[in-house]
Amino acid sequence: MFFHLKELLASRHRPAIFIVAYVLTFVLLAVFGSMLITNVTQVHRINRALPHGFMTDMTYYDLPRLTVSMSGGEGGGGKSAPRVRMDISLEVPRQDIDIIDGYQPHITERIGDFVRTLKVDQVNNARSMIWLHDEILKRINNSGVPVPVHEVFFRELLVM
Repeated sequence: MFFHLKELLASRHRPAIFIVAYVLTFVLLAVFGSMLITNVTQVHRINRALPHGFMTDMTYYDLPRLTVSMSGGEGGGGKSAPRVRMDISLEVPRQDIDIIDGYQPHITERIGDFVRTLKVDQVNNARSMIWLHDEILKRINNSGVPVPVHEVFFRELLVM
């Protein structure tokens, strides 16, 4: 009793098939619309609950250029030791920029002390750059600075 598709479409049941397809399409669109509305409201609820506010509440603080000798050279820290020149920007809340300005020497010293312990092979590829970024961000946020630093940007990182 199986009908072939051609026979079914040519038969007298053609209007019923059209109505069923129309209703099925309408139901699927209604379910999809309901899911879309639910997801949009959840996204708005999450965005309102972000702890660091809107992105316009953030600003960038430029640290002074750091030039640091690294420990991993033939001279072991002398004139032939490799050096790193870094220009770093910190993403911080706009209202806390004055506090960060007061802690700038402390932050710079923490970064310099950390980079002095590194070897050249620890900063010479993309994977190590991601590690260096994460490590500097962690060290700044754990250094006793009362303002959370949300991001660290390398404007320049040059190994000489």
